[in-house]
Amino acid sequence: MLSPDSDRALESSEQDEFGFAGIARKLAPSLIAATESDGMVIGIEGPWGSGKSTMLNLLRKELPALNAPNLHIISIAPWLIGDGSSLVRTLIEAMADVLDTLDDATSSRWSKNKKTAIRYGNLLRNYAAKTGRGVAPLVKLAGLFVPMAAAPGEGLDMGAGFLDKFGKAPTDADLKQAISERLKSLDVRFLVLIDDLDRLEPAQAVEVVRLVRSVADFPKVAYVMCYDRAVLGEKALAIYSEVNKRPPSSEELDELRLAIDREGQGLRTPREVKLVLNGIRFAYANLAEQVYFPDICRINLIKILNPPLYVWLEKYLSLRSVLVTGDAMIEEDERVTLGTELKSLLPSSDATSIRSIWGLRRFIPTVRSADQPKDTVFDNESENEKRIMFQLKRLASPQHYRFYFALTGPKTVLTDAEYEFLIDVAARDDLGQLKATLIDYIHKPRPLGKSWFEYIIDQFDYSQWQRLTAKQIRGMVLGMSDVMQEMLMTADHNRPSMLGIGQKAEDSVREGLKRLRHLDPAIMTATLHTLWRDTRSLGWLVGEFYRKELQYHGRVGDRAQPDQIHALTGEQLDAAKPVLESRLVHPQTRLELRNTPHLPYFLFGWLDMSGKDAPVEWVADYTRDDANFVKFLLQMRSWSMSDRVYYPLRKANISTFLDWDQTLQRLGQIEAAEITSAMATDIAEIRQAIEEGKERGD
Repeated sequence: MLSPDSDRALESSEQDEFGFAGIARKLAPSLIAATESDGMVIGIEGPWGSGKSTMLNLLRKELPALNAPNLHIISIAPWLIGDGSSLVRTLIEAMADVLDTLDDATSSRWSKNKKTAIRYGNLLRNYAAKTGRGVAPLVKLAGLFVPMAAAPGEGLDMGAGFLDKFGKAPTDADLKQAISERLKSLDVRFLVLIDDLDRLEPAQAVEVVRLVRSVADFPKVAYVMCYDRAVLGEKALAIYSEVNKRPPSSEELDELRLAIDREGQGLRTPREVKLVLNGIRFAYANLAEQVYFPDICRINLIKILNPPLYVWLEKYLSLRSVLVTGDAMIEEDERVTLGTELKSLLPSSDATSIRSIWGLRRFIPTVRSADQPKDTVFDNESENEKRIMFQLKRLASPQHYRFYFALTGPKTVLTDAEYEFLIDVAARDDLGQLKATLIDYIHKPRPLGKSWFEYIIDQFDYSQWQRLTAKQIRGMVLGMSDVMQEMLMTADHNRPSMLGIGQKAEDSVREGLKRLRHLDPAIMTATLHTLWRDTRSLGWLVGEFYRKELQYHGRVGDRAQPDQIHALTGEQLDAAKPVLESRLVHPQTRLELRNTPHLPYFLFGWLDMSGKDAPVEWVADYTRDDANFVKFLLQMRSWSMSDRVYYPLRKANISTFLDWDQTLQRLGQIEAAEITSAMATDIAEIRQAIEEGKERGD
């Protein structure tokens, strides 16, 4: 009759069918050598049933056979002992008994005063009592001889601070030094085998950690601890469920297991597990709405197990954040430095290794393994990766990374609450509220100089628009378009990044409409109707957005693009033209257009849409007055940048609308007449702009 094999831990090498005996045979000498050090903790990690207890049993057989002098093996199963105080007492008594025996054999004494005989076993007991304060009152210290104390052999309840009652008492450091010296002089060694730490309750695990922390660094003492790394996952899940009042999703669970399996490879002791769990518990309880749980587990594992990598990640992600927001540029030498540091921290070419850049790339997608250090950092990430990192609030999200390190978000990005409010207002179709909010962002100061509205324009790229509903897109497109006039009028044109803000806005709105066109054609039609008819930023709409669409459709120029690049269909493009032209001929609008920012863009957009006659007639009417003529020439300057920003006035730009020779002649006549100092200054700027235009090809 066949009977099932027992799953109990094996006791002898004869029973071993899986090669544990050979491993134990090779491991035993190394463990003995570890007892020669100044204190060491060795971890044997594996899941339930992987053979950890069998390994310890076989080690217990192998170690004595090596006949290591003065080696004392102490075995402890914490889960069988009971409360934490019993656990501490079990180990301390076992070690103290060895010292007592050696004291009896050598008749050694700590004090030169023969009336004061303190056994070294009791010194160890006293040290444990003073350092393990949570359990010290329960530790019995027998046979302690001190002046004015009990008679020999009488037991004393020795709590922390007991010796302080007797005048000058030895400090913790005094006791530790005395014990260390005695262990060295006797050449006594201890190998402590602790099995099944993963069976402990949290309170008991704390006592084990306290015990190791108190005495693990004694010379000649080494610990071998067996535990299951999966316990970290179980306790992490308990934290998640406690905070969120629900279990994690299957995706979160898979990512959490991956994080613990990979980053948790370095765990060696229960103390490290406890430190990681404490870090997770502290951070997640306060940041559950701002972080991704598997990533908060990851970063706490890295913080404990690889502090230099933790520091590197904080620096790298902060630099990447300002790079993404457009607030800074990263020079090549900085890339080389960061890449060199990363290759040093993660040198392995094995993608499964904890020391591999490829493993890091899974949750920091902008790093990669490369031959050149500068190529390992600030790599491109896909639009899908961008979207996921932002939506899940992951460690690699520039909007959320700082929560993982500083418990607060970056100061140069919108908070989640501010972003959600903006999107919520857009979805309600409350354009008045949305415009007021956006105008506030135009004027609101922001760190690093860029306005908040400019930041919003930069952030609303393809991946951002993909996250929104049709109603949210409609609101944001109309709101952003409507306030562009105010943005351009208040822009600091001494700042090069602001010179192209109109084009950035056009690119952003285009991506929004492309998404809306495929998401909801009916809402797209309604949005375009409002855009052409009501948007206040008419100069920007004609000169930037509509003109670019004409070019992409091949109606003007030679920049025709495939259909998937178009924001509008041909029919939508045609339908917009009469609506826009009717607005441009309105008397009040014609007056307002005189203050249009980036006037050359508007005029050439109008020309591309309607032909030359209408804009030329408007310019002639506008420039009849000399003051308006000078103002017009200043407005028609373009810009370029090399060592500084230049504003050249190009002959080609003016000649399209005014005769160039007549323009120069009229400018000279105005200059020769009696004019104000302000106009003289304006004309001097125009003269300089003409010269700069000549230098740049006119």
